[in-house]
Amino acid sequence: FKAFAEPLGFASVTAVPVVARDGDGVTELSARMSWYQGPTLLGYLDTVDVGKLERELPFRFPVQRVVRPTSDFRGFAGTIVSGRVAVGDHIISAVSGRPSQVKRIVTSDGDLERAGRGDAVTLVLTDDIDIARGDVLVPATERPEVSDQFAAQILWLDETHLLPGRSYELRIGTRWVPASVTTIKHCVDVHTRQHLAARNLEMNEIGVCNLATAMPIAFDAFAENRQTGSFILVDRMTNATAAAGMIMFGLRRATN
Repeated sequence: FKAFAEPLGFASVTAVPVVARDGDGVTELSARMSWYQGPTLLGYLDTVDVGKLERELPFRFPVQRVVRPTSDFRGFAGTIVSGRVAVGDHIISAVSGRPSQVKRIVTSDGDLERAGRGDAVTLVLTDDIDIARGDVLVPATERPEVSDQFAAQILWLDETHLLPGRSYELRIGTRWVPASVTTIKHCVDVHTRQHLAARNLEMNEIGVCNLATAMPIAFDAFAENRQTGSFILVDRMTNATAAAGMIMFGLRRATN
């Protein structure tokens, strides 16, 4: 298992022996495995801080809603998916590049001086810049990529196979945008990790593809930020989730 996992890039790998039929090792240590003195499966999972990485990453705030109850108040509501923000921070709208500064951080319990990953807040800015649902607010000095073409690893979920060139709806964060797979570079054999030539992807197959969107979007590579580097594709006819994807990198020619 260690040899298989080594090239996959996990931060750590922990082995916990269990007996699936009887539940040994899941909540309590098993008398039939006295040689193992480590944690149980649930005991280990309770100690893993899955949000630690996101808190240390650059600030990312997908706008879910523009709040304007009165003519004197205009805020941008959403959940911070990574990093931290404080009153006075200089931020930009990632796609447009328009700058501003955080004036207030509003919550249902009152204003905050700072907020972090997982906090649902409304940000009020010092400038009246054009921001809508789906835009991403980021630090001026730590910007994500912005492009309308990128390479991604895709897990195909639909019973109908992937059709390159067909238009799907792509959702990344709070943004929806028409998108299509332009090229299937290869599919991946999940048992050997070999790259195999492919013209389409069938249900439960994994492939590396190039995608194009109808307009530029802001994203990070999934390896750097899984919150802003993951997306889904939705079939526009059936409204079914057709694929889940992880962005690898933007294609430079998209912004030339």
